[in-house]
Amino acid sequence: MTIATVRILFVCGLGLGGAELMMLKLLAHIDRKRFHPAVISISKSADIAEQVRRLGIEVHAIDLLSARGFFGGGFHLFELMRRIRPDILQGWMIHGNFAALLAGVCLRVPVFWGIRHSRLLRGTDKSINLFIEWVLGRVSRLPARIIYNSEAGKRHHEAMGYYPGRALVIPNGFDAEKFAPSLTARQAVRRSLDIPDDAVVIGMIARYDPAKDHRNFLAAAALLRKSNTKTLFVLAGRGCDWTNAEVVSIINGLSLGDAVKLIGERSDVHELINAFDIGTLSSASEGFANAVGECMCCA
Repeated sequence: MTIATVRILFVCGLGLGGAELMMLKLLAHIDRKRFHPAVISISKSADIAEQVRRLGIEVHAIDLLSARGFFGGGFHLFELMRRIRPDILQGWMIHGNFAALLAGVCLRVPVFWGIRHSRLLRGTDKSINLFIEWVLGRVSRLPARIIYNSEAGKRHHEAMGYYPGRALVIPNGFDAEKFAPSLTARQAVRRSLDIPDDAVVIGMIARYDPAKDHRNFLAAAALLRKSNTKTLFVLAGRGCDWTNAEVVSIINGLSLGDAVKLIGERSDVHELINAFDIGTLSSASEGFANAVGECMCCA
């Protein structure tokens, strides 16, 4: 008996963030004997597109997130879907879910939503994102499944009116062989960052974004530093570097200049984490944060 291959088309953005990297891991480990994945990125940002292509997976990039690109991009989206003929559309995050639903309803293809956050915040997140989230709640009986990565996300969205009859929670998964305690990595990273052996290092890995609430993290750091002068704080992620005038201003305003290391985006996160004594996340809207799970794997 031959099992037919199910064609799954992921509709998403391909920027460099935790949600996108989790999708990359899913694509890397999907059973290719049973499933044939393809990806449509709906944003200009395509940081991980090449990594997806190296997996032998078809990737298309269209611009649906700008006013100029919306209509032409929408036509291109439908044309691609007609050619790929997916059996399932898998949306990934708000804009991907919205685009997948529109296309799925028009083409009569089952749609799955992937919700990666717990809640959006008024005043922090864009008004258009809040509006799209509200609209999706009104039509949440239409997708075949609404897949959350956290119970917190499920609770919040259902309180907003998302239909509970479609809900499914699938927590994030982690590579416990790659992310594992390593004394060698700890010593090497500390040397490279000029961190003394007796320093207590509290680290946070998150792009610089209002939703991640770095201001709150640094305010707490300033309080702790008053009673423990050997504590150092490491911030890693896009925008967490000394060219970011906003974060530098916060650090200087709290007199934390000699206690904080801003090291920017890193490709060696599995090694970097081992240099920490405490892994922290101050995010105000996270679902199930990759950074927290990865720190736990590294003990």
